[in-house]
Amino acid sequence: MREILRQFRIRRDERLMAIAFLLVFMALHGLVIYHYNDIFMNPSSGYWARFLHHFHLSGYDPITYSVVTIWTAKYNVYRHPLLAFFVAPLYWLNSALMSLTGVNCVQYVVAVVWVVFDLYAFLFAFRIMHDIIGTGRKVSLLLAAMLFGFANVMLAAIVPDHFILSMMLILLTVYICGMKMKEGREVGILQTVVLFFLTAGVTLSNGVKVFICTLFTKLKGIQEGGLQALKGKQGRSLLVYILVAVLLPSAIIWVGARLEYHYLVLPQEKIAHAKRAADNKRKQEAAAKKKAEAEKTFQMQLEKATTQGDTTLAALVMHRLDSIRTAKPKARRNPNGRPIAKGEFMRWTDISTSRGASVVENLLGEGLMFHQDYLLDDVLRHRPVIVPYRTALPYVVETILLLFFLGGLWCGRRSRFLWMLMACVAFDMLLHLGLGFGLNEVYIMTAHWAFIIPFAMAYLFKTISEQPRIVLRALCMAVTVLLCAGLWAYNAWLLAGFLLK
Repeated sequence: MREILRQFRIRRDERLMAIAFLLVFMALHGLVIYHYNDIFMNPSSGYWARFLHHFHLSGYDPITYSVVTIWTAKYNVYRHPLLAFFVAPLYWLNSALMSLTGVNCVQYVVAVVWVVFDLYAFLFAFRIMHDIIGTGRKVSLLLAAMLFGFANVMLAAIVPDHFILSMMLILLTVYICGMKMKEGREVGILQTVVLFFLTAGVTLSNGVKVFICTLFTKLKGIQEGGLQALKGKQGRSLLVYILVAVLLPSAIIWVGARLEYHYLVLPQEKIAHAKRAADNKRKQEAAAKKKAEAEKTFQMQLEKATTQGDTTLAALVMHRLDSIRTAKPKARRNPNGRPIAKGEFMRWTDISTSRGASVVENLLGEGLMFHQDYLLDDVLRHRPVIVPYRTALPYVVETILLLFFLGGLWCGRRSRFLWMLMACVAFDMLLHLGLGFGLNEVYIMTAHWAFIIPFAMAYLFKTISEQPRIVLRALCMAVTVLLCAGLWAYNAWLLAGFLLK
């Protein structure tokens, strides 16, 4: 535990970049506060309805605002089993501030804590490239800055959703495991359990990445000893590790999520379901009454037109009357694709949305560069699932980044650390592109995986820096600087323009 806490000490040579980063992201957080301040500071009742009605930034949820204002287990407990408890101290702080000031300070409380998560996610990304991969300080700083210039990393860093906290914990896990691999050591059981409960407690699926990373620290000994190593002391140690550090915590957190759902969520769901049923009944009764009144009115007009012998008016009224009688309820827009099944968890899957278009326009597209059309709109409201760019330039940027990424993979193909990173990202791609979890808005998951792009590029820069190819090195550096500056200028400009409206 002390080793984990030591990673949060800001080194002397990191202080200047940390201050610069904080200033930039404090300004971005300030824009979010400015955009919603007049609405969300009002301490009247109905917080959740107000947050849900007004907060629309690319489909990110304002659940944290609601939980920090009035604490409930509002997060989906199977995807975020401990998150409500992790933010409970923020609720206590905000409650005290509300009592003192008479206004809801939730935006300020969340922004202060979230900017700390932003900072450490940035520092861990920088350290991974500098300390583990071995790139120089300037290149590591440039690539870390590029990571936060990606559209939905920048946005995830300032919205009141869990993604930046998940990103910070994933990068912390990657950094600790990478340093262990570099030193030829393994991650212990206690460290694994702590990292798992922190990471999986925020987002359950990311707990798998903790196991992937920690198991990679044990691969070297198994590779050196071969299958014979699994029959001796090392095999018994691995078995104990799997039982105590993997299976037991997984069972505990799953049982805890079930209990949390049964005692905290289910009673609220029953109340909400009864309220929705009553509201639907009132709406149906009101619609039926309105329909009956309309039919009665047109029936009277029809009788009058028939009595007067006005066949043209009678035909028109009859047409309107038939339209009212045969009218069907307006179909609700469904942005979700067809699921594999309709079970408790499989209903989140998607087998009908195009994978190719999703990769080009959403995974790599909106994830890295905002679309100008339907800017920051939500697929649950007006945004189509697939939105093309207006010009070819964003596709050129995507292609260049993809080529740099593939070049980095080739340069680091013998690195066990890079294979560990790719295994984590492969798990995300299996969920999103394979099963289709969240595929309709896959770009909001960018913070969970996009770090692989600058990390792979770090291997490319490391390789070319060891060769006497000055022109190639200068060209790669110039293109990367342009990419970083361009992404920041383009995404920050669109984001700031939207929030200042």
